[in-house]
Amino acid sequence: MSDPNPTLKALLLRVPKSWPTTQAVYPHLPEEPFEKLTATSAHVLLHLSKQTGKLAGLFEPMLHGRAEVTGFAHGEVSRQVAYTIIDVLRLAALAGVTAEDIAEEIAQWEREQNVHSS
Repeated sequence: MSDPNPTLKALLLRVPKSWPTTQAVYPHLPEEPFEKLTATSAHVLLHLSKQTGKLAGLFEPMLHGRAEVTGFAHGEVSRQVAYTIIDVLRLAALAGVTAEDIAEEIAQWEREQNVHSS
């Protein structure tokens, strides 16, 4: 059983192992390293576009007073958020971004936002 509350560092290690970029999974994957990286990142970005569209489809009706994120929709939102996080972590792993890098960027953005919000 996997950790129900893994750290970002643990997820960054786990995600590439669970969703490997191999010829078995992607038969037309180029073998040359740069072309493989390019094809893989493009594929992951397409997945992110799909997830963003699915999330928009779940939330957008609320602007028209026609839906709430409850019941079945809540489960679908949870699923699409998880898929989005997985693909963001796949991109981070492809780029060599560490949990520490991400934490520092978040802290920097918080500092910048606090400066601008005063």
